[in-house]
Amino acid sequence: MVDHYAILGLPPYATLQQIKVAYRQLAKQYHPDIVGTNIAMLQHYTNIKNAYDTLTNIDLKNDYYQQLWLYKSQGKQMATTPTVITAESILLQSIIVEKNINKLQSQPEMIDATLAKIFTPIHIEILLQENDETIKTSVLQLLLKILPYTTLQYCTNLHYQLMTLIVSKPTINEEWNTIIKAKKKYLIIEKYKWIAIILILIALLLFVKLVAS
Repeated sequence: MVDHYAILGLPPYATLQQIKVAYRQLAKQYHPDIVGTNIAMLQHYTNIKNAYDTLTNIDLKNDYYQQLWLYKSQGKQMATTPTVITAESILLQSIIVEKNINKLQSQPEMIDATLAKIFTPIHIEILLQENDETIKTSVLQLLLKILPYTTLQYCTNLHYQLMTLIVSKPTINEEWNTIIKAKKKYLIIEKYKWIAIILILIALLLFVKLVAS
């Protein structure tokens, strides 16, 4: 488990103001606009941003403290540096999501949130720079199995974010677009379903009334 305070260079009793100051100072050094395409720096900025977001959000912070208490109660040591993200680790995380999709299929927003953590802009850049085409293709194929259970908005947004990767794989691109079209069709059906049911009921009532008369 990662020590968010240590990542920001702060003691565990740091105040909210100290957290904000530390984040601003680190952001000046590691922000993507400054470090460019330096992957190591970009990953470090992701860790800094995640630490800041967690420690400044009351709900995320409470969850973090609960996990921290459980972690320390097991006698485990905190890590000041998160696991380095690689194309292989992105593939592994995608496999885990796909294996558990049956448990999450009724919770599309949760699936969206899970994928959003895996496919951040920086992580996508790491994936794009991977030389092993097999890994890239495997990740995309796994996504095709997961995407039917996401929301239309996230499915469309991720398609746009990964377009540089997808454009060289026409079959995957076609399947992705098919999923998007199916989602749009489903939403249209859901939108007008009740109207159709009401019209049918009205028609049945008029028919019964006509027969009775």
